[in-house]
Amino acid sequence: MKNVNMNKVILILTDGMHPNALNYVKKAQEFIADSASTMQGYSVMPSDTLPCHFSLFKSVDPKKHTITTNGYTAPEKDYRTICDVLCLNGLKSAMFYSWEQLKYLTRPNDIAYSCYINKDFYGNKDTVKKLTNSVVDFLDNDFASFVFLHYDLIDDIGHNFGWMSSEYTDAVSFVWDEIYKVLEHTDKNTTVIVISDHSGHDNDHGDEVDTLIPVMIRGKGFEKGSTLNDASIKDIAPTVTKILGINADDEWDGKSLL
Repeated sequence: MKNVNMNKVILILTDGMHPNALNYVKKAQEFIADSASTMQGYSVMPSDTLPCHFSLFKSVDPKKHTITTNGYTAPEKDYRTICDVLCLNGLKSAMFYSWEQLKYLTRPNDIAYSCYINKDFYGNKDTVKKLTNSVVDFLDNDFASFVFLHYDLIDDIGHNFGWMSSEYTDAVSFVWDEIYKVLEHTDKNTTVIVISDHSGHDNDHGDEVDTLIPVMIRGKGFEKGSTLNDASIKDIAPTVTKILGINADDEWDGKSLL
């Protein structure tokens, strides 16, 4: 039977965003004030993009889902993802991304809509803008209970210019301008989660120190200006299902933050 819960969740992941960078971005500070948040959230080891995303979507550590590098290999055990669980409950998911490896996050036919834009053809900033426009068009003309939006720009700038460089903080500000364009097309039934997969230092990431991430959640049930305690990237999947009124998967290790 189709789930009739009209609540929606938009999960915006800004790849490689260090919590300290948000101190320099007015719009990020505005969102934090309007949200339940922590700048002391934590991801998983290895703190690389694909392992972190698999832990986000599957709510287990890399040692369980067995994705430990950015090169995809078929996992030894196929834990259910957010989109798997939503699909089993009759709910639609949509994904917008520009890093092709993220296509492995879902099983065939589990998502209703997918938008991949190759940044090698369009360039980093134009790709961010195209993703924003695609999400906005979708929000205005279609419906999904869960929308995942991945911005890759900040991580690329960190690798090229260094985490916390002026180029890096400029990129963080640029992405937050785009986030706010998306927020303008949400309604009172929409919970917005903004998170990163990892942070970084110097020109790279992958160490334990890079597991530090921001976690921000704005929506019903989350007190403005409050602190999220002990928030892990693995907690996002059960939080999404709780918001949408369905049970978390029995094999997930994370907890709901709601």
